[in-house]
Formats: sequence, C-alpha cells, structure tokens
Amino acid sequence: MSERSVTADPGSDLHTTAWNWVLRLRDERASPEELAAWWLWYEADARHREAFEEMRTFWQQTGRLVESGRGVDVAMLLADTAPASTSNIARPRAWRRTALATFAAAAAIAVVAVGLTLHQRPIGMSASPAMPLVRESRLSDGSTLTLAANSSVTDHFNSQERVLVMHGNAGEAFFAVAKNPARPFIVKVDDVQVRAVGTAFNIRRANDRVVITVTEGIVDTYLQPHDSRARTNTVRVGAGNEVTWNVAGTKEPQVTPIAVSHATAWQKGRLEYWNEPLASVIADVNRYSQRPVRLADPGIGGILYSGTVFTSDIDAWTQALPRVFPVDVETRADGEVVLVSRTQPGEPR
Repeated sequence: MSERSVTADPGSDLHTTAWNWVLRLRDERASPEELAAWWLWYEADARHREAFEEMRTFWQQTGRLVESGRGVDVAMLLADTAPASTSNIARPRAWRRTALATFAAAAAIAVVAVGLTLHQRPIGMSASPAMPLVRESRLSDGSTLTLAANSSVTDHFNSQERVLVMHGNAGEAFFAVAKNPARPFIVKVDDVQVRAVGTAFNIRRANDRVVITVTEGIVDTYLQPHDSRARTNTVRVGAGNEVTWNVAGTKEPQVTPIAVSHATAWQKGRLEYWNEPLASVIADVNRYSQRPVRLADPGIGGILYSGTVFTSDIDAWTQALPRVFPVDVETRADGEVVLVSRTQPGEPR
C-alpha cells in the first residue's frame, strides 16, 4: 500500500466535526436519527469520509479500555509517535494534544472505541462481509445461548441436569439461564466446568485460557477431569467479576472485577482486552479474520495486550502491532500473515 499524507490542516473545522462524530457514535444510545445524520454527512463528500476515517483510526489506536480504577496514561499517548494505522498520517503535536484532552475526558466515564455501523444492529445481521454473524438460539429449557463467530456448543439435557459442551480450542458464548433449581445448568469447557441455576454469564476460550464473566447472579466454576467425578479448586463468582482458568490446571484460577459490558462487546463487533496475553488475543482474532495470523515465535504470545480490536478491521489492527510491540508483520507469498520477533539490524532471525 502506498503512503499518503494529509493536506488538510488536522486542526481544521472538518477534522473537528469528524472527531465529534466519532465521540457521538461511540455511544450505543445514539438514536437512528443521529445515525442517519452522520451517514448523510459521511457520504456527502470524500473529504468527510477521509477525515472521519482518520479520526476513527486515531481513536481506535489510542482507545485504551478504561474500567473502574484504571486510568489513561495520557503522558504516554502524547509521545511523539504517529497513530498506528495502515497509512502514514502526519499529525502535528498540538492537534494530537487537543484530541487527547477530549479523549481523556471521555475516558473518565468509559472508553468504548467506535465501530462503524455496528450500533443498534439486530442479531443476525453483519456489518460487513468480513464480520461473521452473531447467532442467538433459544434452548429447550427457555435459556438463551448467543454464539460468537466460529464457536460451537452442543447440549446434552436430561431430567436431572442441563449440560452443554463448548468445543474447540477457541470460541465464545453468552448464556442467559432459565431458573430451575431442580436441574442445574452446567457448561463444560475441556476440564473446566461452570455450574449455575438461574444466572447469566459469558465464556471465552483461547487455547488453554478460559475466562468466565458473570453478568447476573452467581456461578460455581471448578476443574473436573473427564475421567474423574471429583471437583477441584471450586471458585464461586458473582456478578461483575470474572475468573480465568487454565484448562491444563497448571495455573491457579484468578478472579478480578470487570465491567459486564466488557465481556459482551463481541456481540457488537468489538473484542476488548485488559492485560491479555497476545497469544489469546490472536486466538480470538483468528475466529474472525479472513487471513489468520500465526505467531512464529512462542515468546511473542506472552506479551500483554490492552485495547480494542474491531472484528470488521482485523487487518488494520494486525498491521498496527509493530508500532506498539517489538514485533514485525510478515505476509508470506501464500498470503499467510506471520508475527515475528523484531530483530536488531544485522542480527539473524
């Protein structure tokens, strides 16, 4: 892709208008009238579209997920580095400082990076051909199951209990459980099990990492190997918290508080992370990407990532990684995208 520069003054009214649209559209309460007004403005002029895409990219690449007790490192964001994107866009420091002041103020409430046309979209409609469908199903007991892209769950209900099994090494699902004390609701993810009666929770698996986020009620989580009836390390988790398990049982489960919107953002086209190993992020991303990403060096997988990935813009996110982490992105002759550790000049890989 050829490089380009912006001829318009980044501090101009056009870019200010575009920035304000980004801030308005990130709010999921945006009305249909506001969306229609934005679309008319966006389509009216190619300069509008270019300015909006620049502001959206800037928000996306600086949009740190802010939850309770987590701040925004404005000093770091004000560093003299260009926003990560697929284009080389020059922006004077003064403009960036103004935009980041707005960003920091908004972050005091919450930071949710905007995804174009993803708001108020009925389940079953995709924002673009690159964004797979979110699938919602009503189970025989009245519970609701919402599945993310390339995720698989089967149910094995009987008169005593309601058992579901998540398949594969990567997947995500949200469960809204119909209350029935006589028939506990159990989800199995390899050796990790989640037991509930009437509650709602999200499960995300990425390789050996299983994250259970409770949005309503309380669940018990524990390890129970396939060849054993014994439970180990039972952890009770209440609403507003998540527990992270290792399916191999090599690490102790970790419980942390979390905003429930963080866990369900994938239903609206956003994958949101806080200190997530890059290997787990890549496993999630690959369920959405038309060109899966491979880690050439295992050490890269341990890098911790915080931020938002748009499921409709995976390529841009991948190409931005070298601006933040010591990695390079290589596209092989067969189209495969590979992340490799960055080496010093003259140092062999």
